[in-house]
Amino acid sequence: MKRLMMILAVAALTAGISSAANVVVFDQGFGTDTDGIIFESGDGENVVRVSSGGGTLGVPSGAGDYHAEVTLSDTYGVGFFTRNGGYSSEWPGYIKQSIKIYIDPAAGNFVPGSGGTPDSGDGYFWDAAMCDENGTSWAAGGGFGVQKTASDTWSVGAEDAYGGFHYVGETSAPHGNVTPLDITSAGWYTLATEWVQSPTDLDLIDQVNTVRDSTGTLLWTDTIGDYMSHTAAGVSRAYKDCVAGGISYSWLGSQAVRGGAGSGYDDHPSDASTLYVYGNTMTLLAVDDVHAEILGEPVVPEPAGLGLIGIALLAVRKKRN
Repeated sequence: MKRLMMILAVAALTAGISSAANVVVFDQGFGTDTDGIIFESGDGENVVRVSSGGGTLGVPSGAGDYHAEVTLSDTYGVGFFTRNGGYSSEWPGYIKQSIKIYIDPAAGNFVPGSGGTPDSGDGYFWDAAMCDENGTSWAAGGGFGVQKTASDTWSVGAEDAYGGFHYVGETSAPHGNVTPLDITSAGWYTLATEWVQSPTDLDLIDQVNTVRDSTGTLLWTDTIGDYMSHTAAGVSRAYKDCVAGGISYSWLGSQAVRGGAGSGYDDHPSDASTLYVYGNTMTLLAVDDVHAEILGEPVVPEPAGLGLIGIALLAVRKKRN
């Protein structure tokens, strides 16, 4: 029995040598400032820190006593971005980029088309990107398109290159879930993109996108398997021909006034064959907890812990002798 206890103690202590904890590289909850949130006032961008229940929108904060109100417009990309603490050329083994957004079905507008005029309405996107192996160029990105619908809800779905949605039959990124999530209740929702090692091919990286409500309940997920390689370019098994580096930007932006099936831009929230033109009338959006983390270095026990391992090993050896 004592021998078994010693073995278990050694196993528990040595397990700590190879384990690794995630490291937060950027976290802005707007408790004291807006540092790290980058916007260009000359382009009509603005981010204002407000107290819970205050500001123009008057919504409660998603975490803590403060959040931010972000200006939207009908110009593509207007919003903000962050460098997540600095771009990196090294693939760390795991990256997560996330944001909390207050989504209210009562906000925003949808205008049905008629007489050949396409439907139109409000929309924005959340985009998470990775660097290439040089740590300077954008290598890959993706995330979420968010669009107002005819049923007075907001659809959140897999983003294409311009913030719209992917659909069955599209030849772009091989999304695992192309059916958008309909948001019917006002509240805070966390949109997260995770870059993870492929469970079937250690040379490749998967992109996993999730939506959770304020309680942390998973509402929607989408995976692009074998997105790209982190070892070499030209890997035929990868969707994107590039070598992944480390973390790059996260970007919240307005949709453009453009769209339509077959145009290479944005499709309709509910029907890929129908045109949809963006024209934001909703000029503000509440956001909170802009966050990024990566896989950290292996955790090595303190010297005292290593001493315990030695004692345990000696005890086991003596027992064997």
